Amino acid sequence: MLAILHLGDIHVREGRANPVLARAQRIASAIKTLVAPASELYLVVAGDIAFAGKQAEYEVATAFLAELEDALKNLQLPRYGGAVAVPGNHDCNFDEAGDLREPAIAGVAAKFSTIEPDGKSAAELLSVQKEFFDFLAPIAAPAHLKPALSWQKNFTGEHNIVFRCLNTAWVSMLKEKAGQILYPPQAVPAIDGDTDLVCTVMHHPYGWLEPNNARTLRRILETSSDLILTGHEHESESYSKIASDGTVTNFVEGAALHDPSVRENGFNVILLDPKTLTYQVATFFWRNDLYEQQHLTSGIFTRNHCCPVKSRKESVGWHFRRNWRFGRWPEVRIKSAFSRKA
Repeated sequence: MLAILHLGDIHVREGRANPVLARAQRIASAIKTLVAPASELYLVVAGDIAFAGKQAEYEVATAFLAELEDALKNLQLPRYGGAVAVPGNHDCNFDEAGDLREPAIAGVAAKFSTIEPDGKSAAELLSVQKEFFDFLAPIAAPAHLKPALSWQKNFTGEHNIVFRCLNTAWVSMLKEKAGQILYPPQAVPAIDGDTDLVCTVMHHPYGWLEPNNARTLRRILETSSDLILTGHEHESESYSKIASDGTVTNFVEGAALHDPSVRENGFNVILLDPKTLTYQVATFFWRNDLYEQQHLTSGIFTRNHCCPVKSRKESVGWHFRRNWRFGRWPEVRIKSAFSRKA
């Protein structure tokens, strides 16, 4: 079994008190019993780590996440595997954008289908995230990662897990509106090789993307992801989507770890067991000076049949020939870290 601690929308703000920064140990203590049966534990931060994308905010966030990581390591069981993070709209430093950002975004929209993910136009728009990528580089990114539209991080161990990270905030604006974000489909990394789990992480749910773009991106992600994790909307939710061809994609949307304007602040824990095909999502909210588990959703975990699977007989991977949505059991064929700078 593997476990994922899914949090985001921390909103560390320079010069403002943020009570979450003193709760790293409380988070680890809250999940200790739930994750104990798992063999591996991963941390996913789904964006909006800072409030305004400032270096001073990331210095504070780094200390908080380092403390959280230390607390997760001290759980002993499960083994802490590492961290993944993506930027949100609050991770953009708009003070550095000047008055050319909006015309640049409009220009991208005009040539959207041909934009090069590593090209000059993309680099210009990504420049507002420099502080985020400086923060990310030593802790939760592949080696030598520069500001980018996407990247992926692979973890190998008892399970072969791919976290595919999409930077949907690359065209964020100070006052963004739903249905306006564009994300180039050609920037989505292809998944190669054998996997036990493909998890796509992005800050914005589909509803914040331009509708036609959202449909295109949805087709790509839902035929190549087992699990999609998002943030931004500050409401925790989990569900599975079954396409007409039987393709199953599991979604978990994150609550805000810190948003004083909403009643419920918290995080999710996801438990997956490839051997027993079980899937659980637990939500924790801050109440009575501790994080309390509010509910636990359980079900059968159905792998996306389009994802690459392990083919060796001795592997723990699995492959489905039929979906269980009609009341039938599926046919089964057995087939690094947040650290303080020295």
